Amino acid sequence: MQNTSHSAAIINELKEIGVLILITDFGTGYSSLSLLNNLPIDIVKIDRSFIKDMLSSRNASVLVKTIIEMGDNLNFRLVAEGIEDGNQLSLLIDKGCHYGQGYLFSPPLAVAKFERWLQAKGIERSA
Repeated sequence: MQNTSHSAAIINELKEIGVLILITDFGTGYSSLSLLNNLPIDIVKIDRSFIKDMLSSRNASVLVKTIIEMGDNLNFRLVAEGIEDGNQLSLLIDKGCHYGQGYLFSPPLAVAKFERWLQAKGIERSA
């Protein structure tokens, strides 16, 4: 990710064969606005630290709202990671976030357990 022109060439080759590109832990570490500007990204995952703090910290709440608005304006799909309770979910929905993951929905599952979970929800596996 430090050589964005080289990374962009590789990512474009992957996109040509149908691979979606996701930036995870957005707002921390190596993820930055310059990556969003210089790389063909499809999905941005909002780091769980912002989600965890957004109910108790005005700054975290404003950052989450800003990331969601930026994603909408740049046509990224956004995923909030680390959703643990209904209050977080409600606030994220109110702010316009359409996708989420976290213990509120399910703990991490092995493939076989995940398939059983999908079946219990009436979701069919596609080929």
